[in-house]
Order: sequence, then C-alpha cells, then structure tokens
Amino acid sequence: MNKKEIIKICYIDDDFDVQLSKYLVENYIVDKKDNIEIDYSEYKFNTEDNYKKLLKKDIVKQANIILIDSRLFENMSNKKTKFTGEKFKIILRQIYPFIKTVVISQNETTEESSVVSKFKQAESKGISFVEHYDDNLKKILDENIKFILEERKTLEELNDDEFIDELLLETIDKTFNGLESYSEFEKKELDNLIEVFEEVRSHYDNQK
Repeated sequence: MNKKEIIKICYIDDDFDVQLSKYLVENYIVDKKDNIEIDYSEYKFNTEDNYKKLLKKDIVKQANIILIDSRLFENMSNKKTKFTGEKFKIILRQIYPFIKTVVISQNETTEESSVVSKFKQAESKGISFVEHYDDNLKKILDENIKFILEERKTLEELNDDEFIDELLLETIDKTFNGLESYSEFEKKELDNLIEVFEEVRSHYDNQK
C-alpha cells in the first residue's frame, strides 16, 4: 500500500463562504487508491493584514494548495493598491513556487478562466452547491494534487541523486516544505512588481 500523503489546503477570505467551506470539509473526495488525506484549514483576512504579512504566515507557507478570494484586498487602507487574489497567486509563485493557488470569485467566470466562481443560490438553476463545486472546483484541486504528488516523487529522486549539489537540494527541500522562500523579495521589490501589474492592467483596460 502506498504511504499516506497529506495535502494541506488553506482557504483565505475576509468573509468565509460557508458552502465552500462545507464542500471542502465534507464533500470534496479524492481518489482513495492514492491514500491521500486532506488537512483543511482557514485563515480569516482582516483589516490589519496585507500581502506582505500574509506571505509570512506559517499557515500560508506550509500549505500545498491555497484557495483565496479574488476581492480579498479591495478593502485595504491603501486605495492605490488594488491587490487581488490573482496578483497574490503570481507573487506567491515567485516566492514559494511549489504552492498551488486557486482564486475564488463572486463574479461569473468563463470556461477558459482558471478562476472559480462562488456558488450563488439565486443563480443556481436548481443545482446544489456540491454539484457546482464538483463541476467547477474538483477538477482543479485534483490536478493540483496530482502535480504535488509528482513533485514530491521527483524531490525524493533528487535526494537520492549523488550528483546533485547538496546545498541546492537543501534549498529546494526547505522551499517545498515552506521553511524557506526560494526568492526573498524585499518590500520595494514586491511593491514594484505590483506596480507593474497595475500598469499592465490599465493598458489592458484601455484596449477594451
């Protein structure tokens, strides 16, 4: 029998969607043959938080998959920074490249989008929240878990390879487990990155 694999899923929101939480706790089922156990947690984003504080939270650093609300940062005191879940996803990938991020939105999304829309009873057309998330979220979670397991296997193989530099292996291992960031961004670098996102977004909006 395969060893048990623990997958840590963290849901971050300033106002938790009860039905999404319930789905993740009670209804999301992984393939039992892979011997996977889901370790689910939540982090409530508050007015004192910002993206830099969020990046330093152990619950974030040690997660394998993060679900984050797209509009999470809209009520921040700094109105110049319209920081979204989509932007957090990209920045997190630079600092902790092994953590997978799924953005959840109140808005409708297209089939091509990787953003998952939250369940709305008024617009449900008779389907339940379980059916909604089975159709829109389950496949994304399943694929992310598959990638995580593949990366874990590759990391084990790297550790067995005597020709790989030990310091590099140690860095990769710590990054994989959220003990050390691969790229230590300073505040200025993060702010500059966000500024670039804003410029790109403005250019895109002007093209519409």
